[in-house]
Amino acid sequence: MAFLTSLKRALTANFLLVASLPVLFFGLISIQLMTDQQLAGIHERNLLQAKSIAEEVDIFLKEVHADLQHVSETLASQKILQPGSSDLFLSQVVRSSQFFESIYYLDPQLNVLHLGLIPKLESRRGDYSNLDFSGHHLFRSDGALKDLTWSNTFVSVVTGEPSVTLGVPIAGGFLLGNVRLKSLGRLLARYAEYSNIEVAIIDSNGTLIAHSIEDLAIQRLNFGNHPSVVSAMNGADSTGEFKQGKSYNLESATLIPTSNWVVWVGLNMDAVNAPIDYIRNTLIAFMAVALLLAGMIALLIIKRLMLPITALGERAHQIADGQYEFQFRHSGYVEIDTLARQIQGMTEAIKVREESIIANEKRFRDLVNSIDGIVWEMTYPGFSFLFVSRQAEAILGYPVYDWYENPSFWQDKVHDEDIEQAKAYCQLMAEKREDHDFEYRMIAADGRIVWIRDLVTVVVENDRPVRLLGVMIDITAQKELLDELMHNEQNYREIFNASSDAIFVHDAETGKVVDVNESMLKLFNATYADALSGGAEAYSLGESPYSAEEAYAKLQEARLKGHCTFEWHCKKQSGELFWGEVYLRSAMIGGQPRILAAVRDISERRATEVELANYRANLEALVEERSLQLAKTQAELVQKERLAVLGQLTATVSHEIRNPLGTVANSIYLLKESLPPSENPQLARPLQLAERNVERCDSIISDLLDFSRQRAIEKLPVEIDVWLDELFAELSFPETIQVQKDFAAATTVPIDAERMRRVIINVVTNALQALDEVDVPDKTVSARTRLSGERCEIEVCDNGPGMSAEVLDHIYEPMFSTKTFGVGLGVPIIKNILEGHGGGVTYQSELGRGTTVTMWLPL
Repeated sequence: MAFLTSLKRALTANFLLVASLPVLFFGLISIQLMTDQQLAGIHERNLLQAKSIAEEVDIFLKEVHADLQHVSETLASQKILQPGSSDLFLSQVVRSSQFFESIYYLDPQLNVLHLGLIPKLESRRGDYSNLDFSGHHLFRSDGALKDLTWSNTFVSVVTGEPSVTLGVPIAGGFLLGNVRLKSLGRLLARYAEYSNIEVAIIDSNGTLIAHSIEDLAIQRLNFGNHPSVVSAMNGADSTGEFKQGKSYNLESATLIPTSNWVVWVGLNMDAVNAPIDYIRNTLIAFMAVALLLAGMIALLIIKRLMLPITALGERAHQIADGQYEFQFRHSGYVEIDTLARQIQGMTEAIKVREESIIANEKRFRDLVNSIDGIVWEMTYPGFSFLFVSRQAEAILGYPVYDWYENPSFWQDKVHDEDIEQAKAYCQLMAEKREDHDFEYRMIAADGRIVWIRDLVTVVVENDRPVRLLGVMIDITAQKELLDELMHNEQNYREIFNASSDAIFVHDAETGKVVDVNESMLKLFNATYADALSGGAEAYSLGESPYSAEEAYAKLQEARLKGHCTFEWHCKKQSGELFWGEVYLRSAMIGGQPRILAAVRDISERRATEVELANYRANLEALVEERSLQLAKTQAELVQKERLAVLGQLTATVSHEIRNPLGTVANSIYLLKESLPPSENPQLARPLQLAERNVERCDSIISDLLDFSRQRAIEKLPVEIDVWLDELFAELSFPETIQVQKDFAAATTVPIDAERMRRVIINVVTNALQALDEVDVPDKTVSARTRLSGERCEIEVCDNGPGMSAEVLDHIYEPMFSTKTFGVGLGVPIIKNILEGHGGGVTYQSELGRGTTVTMWLPL
């Protein structure tokens, strides 16, 4: 597979294999959209069918009402009926009507006065005479009808058919008509036969009144669980799909306003979806076969592609494990082989840097372990240790690995009486993002109680505390010493002088030094008399924040709070400065209020902390440097690939286009010679346009060749001002454009005159083209030269439309252009030529304010 010698070609082949799949997928989506559109139309037609049936049923009910209204008007008039003939009239109405099976005329007390019956009930007329209808459904609410009212449906005991009672108030009583609903079933059957649907009428209780299938109407099924029926009963037309058992129907329901019944229309969706499902399933099967074939071909290509990538990944894994011997067999892919060579170079650099890091780490650990305290680092808020120095074993006796393996080690080893207060204080100060120190007791491995003073630094990332760093100092001896001072006045001096820390005893009121121990005299190189005669200012730096006033403020703070701890810039009697850690505590000595000050020289620890901070900064800088190197390597890979593609394109364009262009140019010349413009004026402009476009194509090919084939720069010294002045004199500027020149460099610069001529012409041409895009009265192109340090600068400005910041970010990229012509190589060619001279170019521009191009050359 010689074609697949590039990742780009291999990935293109895979893309073409997979590109057919979206077409099939689009077909499937189209089928689904057509299905949805068809179903939407079916939904709409089904609801329209329901509304049409509802209108016809409404007309039927209005006819029933009109017939009963006619009867009521006849009875009320009492002019067309013979006395005693009301029963005969009502019976004739029932016999002649297609709706009624019986009609009752009730008095105000709801007793039957007159009635009309179908022939088969005439023999039972006596049973209905004077019948009390007060218990009828129509009169249960308030005992009287005030308007036309339809009752709930019922099965007639005479006909066995669904029936309903229509009640109408009349003068002197009420008129009730029992209506047969069989004719509604025939109406629904006609609709069902015509449209291949099921149609039903349902009363307000959800009970079936009539159905296109007569047997179902007689069964009086309940449709109250159908969502569309429930929605229609609430006054909203509804269409939706409903599955009950094996039946899967599209249901539409609408309300009949006359009686508040519901018309229900059902359509079998399995029959509707069958042809659509067949087409969709066929397309899915075809798509699956196509996917399988494309996948098999793609897998074969990927298998060949992944072999060198996998091998490169294994080598990268070995490099990560510290094996820096890099060997990689030729893969056949240009990009992978190039990447392998670059990784090899990177591996060698990593090896050198790792050796440096290991040496620095050893130095750092030796430095940390030399500190007279436990240097530690832990997570926050988890309080699990990330680092502990070896002094932990000497101070507390626990192996270092115990601190790492047990996430709650610190909390388990702090004294039970101190853990809550210590943890709460540490959390409070961490959340405030403030460094702090505090004291607590820990239980050593041998059961001893060790007093610890913990100096904590809070590490904040993204405005949140994430780690804690610190040093645990064993102050057991200091605590025992201070306790002994408090509880044993007789051994005061012995213990006082036995402390390795320098101790001052201050008068709590005035701050005057009233006593010091021998460690103080040694540390500050002072005599006892000098120590008592000098105040805090004698042993401080003397400048804020280490002045006498601030020292006195610390004494007052300890007096108010009982104790305080801080670091102080101390001064010895000889004038030598050092850093001290000061612990102040209020106490009563000899019945007098005193402030005890214990001072420890922490200069070495401070230096270690600075060294630690510098080491961390060096590590971060090293990581940043490596990240920049990787980013630069990636950018170089991308640039090389783009240049390779451009080189192939240039070779093709030069060979395949420039030769035909020469033929075209010769043909145009022969046409002009054979057909002189003076004799053929209609051909003058077309031939001129043809020549101009041939020149434009030739210029584009030259740009491509200039950019892809870097020619050697052959520099000769020229007087830059004279050379530029002659060049501008050769250029042709439109009459509407003012040209301003200020050539004041007055120096000789080594340049390749032909290449620099190309640069100046490109810059001026771009300025003229920009000015063509604006309509201002004072279009100007200005050029000037000047000396700046060890270089000569050439500046060309225009007052054209300018460029946006987004365009400025891309102008140096090959093939980028905002124009409708050209290939976007003008600026990159300018940049390459100037950089080939050891110089450079910068563009400054704002929309509406023109553009300034500054080119510089080394002297």
